[in-house]
Amino acid sequence: MEGLSKEFCSRHKELASIEDIRMYSDFFIRKREEIKDHKEQVEHLGRVVSDRREILMDAAKDKKVLESLKDKKAKEFRLAMEKKEQEFMDEIAIQKKEETAR
Repeated sequence: MEGLSKEFCSRHKELASIEDIRMYSDFFIRKREEIKDHKEQVEHLGRVVSDRREILMDAAKDKKVLESLKDKKAKEFRLAMEKKEQEFMDEIAIQKKEETAR
């Protein structure tokens, strides 16, 4: 009887070991799946970042063009105002000259 008891204990330990192996196997399978999912998510987010970076670069180019256009228009406006001011000053000078000539 004692021999059967030892054999039962031995088999019980083997079953526990087999159960542990199964548990660890299941754990590693789940972890592999999680790692695979995370890799896919990282790849997806990498593509999203790349797309957004491209959009940002296009927006930066557009901003630079608009700033250049704004500067050009401001310079044109300033030159036009200086020209009008000069014409106004010339007109005043002509009128004063005409008044002094009379």
